Amino acid sequence: MKSVFTLFTLGILLCNSVISQEKEEISITNSGLIDQPEYSFWVKGEKANLFLNSMYSNYPQTKRSGYIHKFKSISVKHILGMLEVQINEGLQGSEGKRSYFNTFENEKYRAERIKRMTENETLGIIIYVKKKKAGAKYIVTDHEAEAFCNFIRSIWTQ
Repeated sequence: MKSVFTLFTLGILLCNSVISQEKEEISITNSGLIDQPEYSFWVKGEKANLFLNSMYSNYPQTKRSGYIHKFKSISVKHILGMLEVQINEGLQGSEGKRSYFNTFENEKYRAERIKRMTENETLGIIIYVKKKKAGAKYIVTDHEAEAFCNFIRSIWTQ
């Protein structure tokens, strides 16, 4: 019974997070298990490019290459410890209630996927965050998720 309640509560929290932040084009998803959450962040459209370009401007020690970008030693207000941020460029889509993200592996695959893009798909990024030397290995609380969303917003407005 406790696990059902936990599942129900987590589902409501995730739905509320996605709904409340759709206006700003940030979706928070749980990439982990119900009892071991691991939040990731999806950004669609122009905001995705804006965020990625701003990350390179703010962290110039990271070199651009391919469609998977890794930024190390990122500090975010209200999240304990340094973070490693991985940003994958790709295509986001949905089929019914299921959402998916296809990371571009190379230019050939990117061109092929864009050519086959459907009306339910859009270009975007998915952001994975790992903590370095902190209690939990990933962002696992709503407070940390909101803090990281604030970080995303602050980067793309610079």
